[in-house]
Amino acid sequence: MTDRMRNGRNFSYFLGNRKEEMMRPFALGFSVLLFLICTGAGNAQVDTLGRMVLNEGLRYRVAAIVPRIAPGESPATNTTRCVVTSRSGSRVTVNGSSVVVPAQGSIEIFVPASQAVEFVGTQPFAVLTLQTGLGHGEAARHIPSYAWGTVYKPFLWWQDEYGLTSDVPTVTTSAVALIADVDDTRVSITLPSGVLDTTLQRGEMWYKQFPVEQGRSRNDSTDYTGACTIASTHPIAVVSGHEKTSVLRHPNSMPKSGNYERAATRGRGNLHDAMLPTQQAGKVFVTTPILYSPTRLRGRDLSLIDVEDDRGDVVRFIVLEDSTIIISRSSNTSANIDTMLHAGDTWYASHVEIATYWYATKPVMCAQYGKSYAYITWQSTQPLDDPSTDAGMPQLQIVPSNEQWIDHAVFVAPSETENFLSLVCVAEDINSIRVDGQPIKTRLRKHLIGETPFVAFDGPIAPGEHRITTTNPTAKFSAWSYGSIDGLSVGRIYGASTGVNHALQCDGEPTLVVTRNSDSVQVAYGIADSSDACLTTAMTYFELCNGCAIEERPQGFVVRRTQPDVRVEGVVRTVATNGMYRRAAFALDGTVGVANEVSQSYVAPNPAGEYVVVSAASAGSLRGTYRVWSHIGQCVREVVAMEPSQLYVDLSDLVPGVYHIDGDGVHATIVKQ
Repeated sequence: MTDRMRNGRNFSYFLGNRKEEMMRPFALGFSVLLFLICTGAGNAQVDTLGRMVLNEGLRYRVAAIVPRIAPGESPATNTTRCVVTSRSGSRVTVNGSSVVVPAQGSIEIFVPASQAVEFVGTQPFAVLTLQTGLGHGEAARHIPSYAWGTVYKPFLWWQDEYGLTSDVPTVTTSAVALIADVDDTRVSITLPSGVLDTTLQRGEMWYKQFPVEQGRSRNDSTDYTGACTIASTHPIAVVSGHEKTSVLRHPNSMPKSGNYERAATRGRGNLHDAMLPTQQAGKVFVTTPILYSPTRLRGRDLSLIDVEDDRGDVVRFIVLEDSTIIISRSSNTSANIDTMLHAGDTWYASHVEIATYWYATKPVMCAQYGKSYAYITWQSTQPLDDPSTDAGMPQLQIVPSNEQWIDHAVFVAPSETENFLSLVCVAEDINSIRVDGQPIKTRLRKHLIGETPFVAFDGPIAPGEHRITTTNPTAKFSAWSYGSIDGLSVGRIYGASTGVNHALQCDGEPTLVVTRNSDSVQVAYGIADSSDACLTTAMTYFELCNGCAIEERPQGFVVRRTQPDVRVEGVVRTVATNGMYRRAAFALDGTVGVANEVSQSYVAPNPAGEYVVVSAASAGSLRGTYRVWSHIGQCVREVVAMEPSQLYVDLSDLVPGVYHIDGDGVHATIVKQ
């Protein structure tokens, strides 16, 4: 164990330095931008450089693990519920239909459940799928196409079964859904029993349910986590889980005999989440316990009815390299762990009940399983009396490493479940994190994590949209939203991360060249010379493009006027897979830059903070109503000119981005930081 890991203060100092180095190019970029505006350098191309968190994307392909439906449960629907969110706002096309996702908001879309579905947006957005139905459920936070990989080690679970002793049991297994993005993608699934392979075309899905091993249900040998490797010749998306199981082991029936014997399906559910490729493995993780309704009373000794330990959660690791040591630290020093594993091994802590810090000496993958819950609440000494069974289902959620923490999140808590939020961060960032605009320490309960620089928060949340934001641009966090229905009736459960930073640890920068011609603007993007093969372009998009007709070309775009007399102005951004971005503004009527073209007025400050002031160039030229428009064409503010010489526009509640102010005598583009 390194000195940094032994000393929480040293590790915290390391994180602080790391953040400062990451944000320095971002601050420099805006300084250059402001200088060019203030000095009127309108004929020079403005090219800012910075680093951003990559937890959204422009394109997704989504699929689901099909739940096994038991008698009494809701039938599987032919659609999947998708929650689409966006920090800046985006127009998203799904199955030929276009919808607008508002900035810092969400929309819900239902897509076919039996096929892979593509989502394409004009600006970055995120996709969460929710399977809804009593007796099953689950959620998956999907990965944008630029973050797909060619090697995966999926999280699975063992073969399970349930049913009456007098009947042949229903046997259930793990499953994976694989989606290709390029024609002729060769895909293989390596299992202890051999290799399965196929060739997929663009957009095609391969749904593979793992084979049944006779007489080996609830046996560790049927859990292929760690032993299963998925490889492909081109990047693919992988969704993994189980069609119906319990975590940990539960019996086939409850009670196990008598006239009222029932198949033990209520404590079982499907597991489901989008997997991270092995190139996104990490070393430092922090977990916080999954919360449930107060009726879930765990910790009983139920071994006599074959119910395994129902305390806490399962926190699991997949090891990628030999001689990997995993260490845990928490406020309970007796629960600290120190174990060595080798490539292909999987290991889990079976009942983690408190917030815990985990460190691996070499990169590993991490996931957290919420446990099953079931017990007979009452039955008299007469075994033939009708019993009642209290129950709840399990779930699976990916745990990002601290290098994959994010700086904002938009998520939706369903109205059908009791919902909760968990969040972890560095102690020094507590005062910078807000939940729905309020300090996190006033919204959620705080938990210390032993002698580490990390803290955890958790608590209930109301149904509806929620936002996690930071007031300090260097503050980062990881969070999970989840919810469930427990009780005597058939339940439901879901859980997933609110976001993952997919930026890779690659060296290098993107390139962006904007060239203005007499009737068009040419945009070319790429990657600067780099020795790091993992660096590619993640996404290139227009934050703003007024009066534009955009033609996409290989590694670039051509922007033309929609009409001969229409002014064209825009801002384009290209982002590399390490989060480094370049950003440039352009205009077709004379300049390539970010200087505002304002008729008879002057706007300052720009870039703006909480407000801008529009000053009239001539007396009495400001009059009527002025509107502020987002980059996707939504009117976000209307301001009436109360004075003829000056107009104050409040921007305090708007998200950072590019906006327009339009009205009598004013046509301005502003950048809110």
